[in-house]
Amino acid sequence: MFTGSMLAIIVVVFLIALLLVAIAGEKFPLTDTKQQIAYSLALGIHCTTWAMFGTISQTSHYGWSLIPTYLGMILAMVLGFNGLKKVAQFSIQHNIASLADFMSIRFNQSFGLPALITLVCVVGVTPYIALQLDSISSTAQILLPSSTLVTDNVNWFVALSMAAFALFFGTRSKSLSPKHPGLLLLVAFTSIVKLLAMGAMTLWVCYGLFDGVYDLFRQAVAHPIANQSLSHDFAWSNYSVYVFLGVVSMFCLPRQFHMTFVELPQLQALHTARWVLPLYLLCMSIGVLPIALAGNIILAPQGVSTDSFTIALPLYANQSMLTILAFIGGLAAAMAMIIVSTLALGIMIGNNIATPLYFLIRQKKATHQQIVQLHGSTILWLRRATVVAVLIGAYFYHIHISQTMPLVNSGFIAIALIAQLFPSFVLNTALPRPPVLSPILAIVSGALAWFGLILLPSIGVNPFSLPLANDEQQAFALLYSILINISLYMLVYTLTQFSPLFTRLGQQKTTDDASQQSTNVTNYFIRQSELVSLCQRLLPGRNIQSIFDNIDEQHYVSHEEIDHALVLVANQVGFPTAKLLFNAIADTPENRNEMGDWITQTQVLTQARDSAERANELKTKFLAAAGHDLMQPFNAAQLFAAVIAEKNQDLRLTDATTGLVKSLDNAENLLTMLIDMTKLESGVITPNHQSFGIDDIISPLVAEFSIIAQQANIQLHYVVSKQVIISDKLLLKRIIQNLLSNAIRYTSIHHHSLPNSKNKVLIGVRIKASQIQVWVCDTGPGIPKDKQTLIFNEFAQLSPKTNQLGLGLGLTIVEKMALLLDHPLALYSEVGRGTRFSVTLPRVNQDSFYQQQRKQNHAQPIANAQAISQTQLRVLLIENDEQIANAMLSTFAAWGYSAKWVSNSEQAQAIVVLEGFAPNLIICDYHLDFGITGIAVYLAIQAHLSSRHIAVLTTADRSVDIRDTASELGMYYLPKPIKPVALKHILKRRGLI
Repeated sequence: MFTGSMLAIIVVVFLIALLLVAIAGEKFPLTDTKQQIAYSLALGIHCTTWAMFGTISQTSHYGWSLIPTYLGMILAMVLGFNGLKKVAQFSIQHNIASLADFMSIRFNQSFGLPALITLVCVVGVTPYIALQLDSISSTAQILLPSSTLVTDNVNWFVALSMAAFALFFGTRSKSLSPKHPGLLLLVAFTSIVKLLAMGAMTLWVCYGLFDGVYDLFRQAVAHPIANQSLSHDFAWSNYSVYVFLGVVSMFCLPRQFHMTFVELPQLQALHTARWVLPLYLLCMSIGVLPIALAGNIILAPQGVSTDSFTIALPLYANQSMLTILAFIGGLAAAMAMIIVSTLALGIMIGNNIATPLYFLIRQKKATHQQIVQLHGSTILWLRRATVVAVLIGAYFYHIHISQTMPLVNSGFIAIALIAQLFPSFVLNTALPRPPVLSPILAIVSGALAWFGLILLPSIGVNPFSLPLANDEQQAFALLYSILINISLYMLVYTLTQFSPLFTRLGQQKTTDDASQQSTNVTNYFIRQSELVSLCQRLLPGRNIQSIFDNIDEQHYVSHEEIDHALVLVANQVGFPTAKLLFNAIADTPENRNEMGDWITQTQVLTQARDSAERANELKTKFLAAAGHDLMQPFNAAQLFAAVIAEKNQDLRLTDATTGLVKSLDNAENLLTMLIDMTKLESGVITPNHQSFGIDDIISPLVAEFSIIAQQANIQLHYVVSKQVIISDKLLLKRIIQNLLSNAIRYTSIHHHSLPNSKNKVLIGVRIKASQIQVWVCDTGPGIPKDKQTLIFNEFAQLSPKTNQLGLGLGLTIVEKMALLLDHPLALYSEVGRGTRFSVTLPRVNQDSFYQQQRKQNHAQPIANAQAISQTQLRVLLIENDEQIANAMLSTFAAWGYSAKWVSNSEQAQAIVVLEGFAPNLIICDYHLDFGITGIAVYLAIQAHLSSRHIAVLTTADRSVDIRDTASELGMYYLPKPIKPVALKHILKRRGLI
């Protein structure tokens, strides 16, 4: 039915399709929603050829309707989501590029641990890659029973193609930090192909081969072989072990770690994957039992292997198209797994073994005075060589070792070794100050137990004469190896708490906190000329001078600058190689004679600096944490002032009430800037990147500042732009808000000093390839060139004699937020003519974005708002601060609304449930008394509320998590202090006023 040329054409056409999908992903960025769906589907990389063929064999034997490893993945995603989120946040914060990086980052003096993790992954994953080649080979032989040129060389061709894909995606750039949108879309596409293949096979088996699901199970019960699958003992011990291996896969399989954490486009995508991935895995499981039963009924009596049921069933029934689809499904599963696994292993081997070894060999051959130089191109070629080496090793394993093993057994043996990393993965993060010996000895002992208890018995060698022949005994062998692993870890860890020797070893090798990474090179002294030369070789295209406070190549670099440069270099070559490079250019203790008094003075200054920094850090953390309490009085005062100003009928008091409102607004702005500054310094702000139209930010700000500009007799111009960008909406709004505020303020000052000057402020957008620049231009006094770097310093003011300029923190906040978002900030100014600030942002495809927006807007019901607007507005206020509550009640009374105030869940339920009060607007503060949140109170009464109610969450805590929680619950979010105008805007949007 099939010929060799036909099979070759299918493989080539599918490879071309994959290439086109990948190129499309690189060239045409996806919108936010589509990117989140693509990421969620890409996590289906867990479903390899084992999912297409091996699960059928497993179910044929045990009768499992839900694949246990799928259940483990689902449990990890649903119940362990907080752990996944913490790993994701940590990976983003520290630019984690591989599993080895994550597990060894607390032990950054250790070269052995990341190398050991890499070796375990290579030994565990290489058979898994070979397994994919085995699967392609076996399906090709089923389609073409007689040996042909295609069947003999298909795996060689696939391996070569996968090497090209991996090189194309992973080794075009030296940097480890950029994402690969083409790879993400390619893997998502293969997940869809796998799902279509399994779905089509399931429907055909149930309704093509049999007369529905009932008929299939009826015949299976009557068939002696198929009935064994249904009546087989459930084997809970085996099932539980495979569930555990599913959890392990989520965190410790290199390909899964790479797609889940390294390629994570934004944190919100993980929330989408929380429900998409479990749904995908359940869909992949639905057809496994029907296909296994059909194969046992039709093919098992003919001696066909259970691994081949998926491809052999349609072939047996002469279903050519279905056979091709099943083959392509297996091909898609194999290719996605091989590409990502090879890329992940290549990065780990290159960074933790190949590059450090290459450097050490070069260093050993160099003369005593010669400093070994490592160029970016060398690192890139080493990484490419490791990718090719991994595939060559897998191909060799496939040809000479793995083809005699069932798919399910081979997969179990491979992942059982990877499972030896899981205890250290968890304990390294959970325990305070673990010594590096703990994970090293634990992984080594677990690997040795795996070798003796699992690997050797599986190939017929049993040196300990233990009963380890069947699956259940192998499951217990895995349990024993994990127990040995954990026991040795905890033994070493316990010894570090009591033995001075072990304690000293532990302290030398770990940081205090898993979230704080110490580079530990500050014992060395590096001349600036050496560090500049190193950075120029490895950081092309970067302004090297911006790393250093002062440019003096003969002086030694400060420890902070060393740490900063080390992180930048490590993002290119990995930490082990970066540490070797820095050690090579550092002045070691044997070469410090010329430093003399400089070292002593530096040590004294360092101690003084550390003490001052600790005090400043305590102050910063206090202000960041106290922001909520500091904002409460301002919130109440502003609400009372707004009520007074609105109710005032006496013209003589108009100036006083207006001045009161303005003074409170100014005080609130100053306090907000102080809190923003302290939060930026303490590192509690985490960007929440998403796609949105730049006009969504600029238009409201222009509307807000137009009134201020008009009062100052300034013309504010805005050139409307429909460009779509990726950024944090709130942080970017704060940046542009501060720039606009400064532009209007300084233009106004310049106007007063020069009445005939032009008074204009312009804000607009310029397009530059894949980026846009937001320009804020003014006609103010301008900034002298020698002062243009000083204006970003804290409390810096060029005109200190004026009393309108605030604290001088606005541009400092702008710079720090732009740095946090990785948005380059530029300044151009001429004295007497004005100043231009620009912020560079990445842009996305606006057509697809606005098309999606139109669909969403079209889907929103309008009648809901109209129906609510016809009723009297009733407000339920959930607030624990009496002053704010009274101010809010006064505001609502002034607006003519009926409002009631509660401070806890009991009061809320009494008013809503017992008294029958039916609010259509709920405003709840997040932080209530005794650790209770307003969200909890709202959820307690939600079932008793009208489906047309509106809920607003208010808080001075502006963290991303709270905003996300409000969004997930369908609540509006308003930061404190509450602006009456902002609240009215929400009510107007919903048709209430």
